[in-house]
Amino acid sequence: MKDRLVTRLRNIQDEVTCGIRWFCLCPSPGKRLVTALILTVVLGGVNIWFVVNSIYDMGKRDAEKKFLELQHIEPVELPLSKDSIHSNKNFKWGKIKN
Repeated sequence: MKDRLVTRLRNIQDEVTCGIRWFCLCPSPGKRLVTALILTVVLGGVNIWFVVNSIYDMGKRDAEKKFLELQHIEPVELPLSKDSIHSNKNFKWGKIKN
């Protein structure tokens, strides 16, 4: 069983290799141009897809992180100080409260 699998994989590899050699033997200028254009379009499309997908994933992760870290703002309690501004709180209509 293992021997049949190995020979079958070698046969497939040989067929692919022979096909590539036949294609690349002596291509005409038209064949080279078509090959270059096809490779440019396919690889450019794959490149654009990877870039857009990566940017989308980064934005998605950042949005999830910000969403999970969202918390309500709690008021800050400041201690009362004994300066001149706070002494005006005791002043009411011209009379000092004790």
